[in-house]
Amino acid sequence: MNRGLIEPTQSGAQGIRFVTTTRSRGDALAAETDNNMALHTGNDPQPVLHNRRWLADHSGAAQIQWLNQVHGTTCKEVRAATAAATVPEADACWTQEAGFGLAVMTADCLPVVLWDQEQSRIGIAHAGWRGLLAGVLETTLQHFQTRSVRAWIGPAIGVEAYEVGEDVYQEVARQPWRLPFCLRAPDRPDKWHLNLSGLARQTLVAAGVSEVFESGLCTLSDRRFYSYRRDGSTGRMATLVWRTASVDRAHS
Repeated sequence: MNRGLIEPTQSGAQGIRFVTTTRSRGDALAAETDNNMALHTGNDPQPVLHNRRWLADHSGAAQIQWLNQVHGTTCKEVRAATAAATVPEADACWTQEAGFGLAVMTADCLPVVLWDQEQSRIGIAHAGWRGLLAGVLETTLQHFQTRSVRAWIGPAIGVEAYEVGEDVYQEVARQPWRLPFCLRAPDRPDKWHLNLSGLARQTLVAAGVSEVFESGLCTLSDRRFYSYRRDGSTGRMATLVWRTASVDRAHS
């Protein structure tokens, strides 16, 4: 895999590939904005568009669907034929088309990849704490009709690094069954540690996802990644999933 991309190996996904970009890949043009994939962070758009073309060229997904993410729960079905012209306002999307990539951008929030080998269906979601509590993963899973779904939770801010205040605690406490999975006792008054990946895992398992894999990578402590909490104004990584070939179901 090319410098500037991380590809997990633990999924064992037949015909499915997914990668996460890093903040730099070392070439001269990318150095203007590192490896930023976001057009909304105040950077010159031309290097960002170059970065996106580089991702399409070097990942194996010739066409990529980007989203206008709003920390909501909307999940859209998308197609390669309209990806270049349409950027849906959504935080998740899905498709059944092969060779067509689905992307979300993050800089501490979770990228969550979903795939169903029986249906040859893939999906991806952008999930911060607001989206997780509001149901973005449950909404996305409504588009997968079997219980053979697997998931991969990509790099995000880790529980050791993610302190939240009373306001977030109260939002989580509105769904008290989630508390043991995502909030750790405070190290200092009125500051809890929020486990985004744990919250996502609990949500996916409760919804019937058969296997959940986690990257275990923390965007704040690992300087290969952008981190909004660490750096303030910053770029975004992209996590990209695509199906390389149809799954043969002739035996079924």
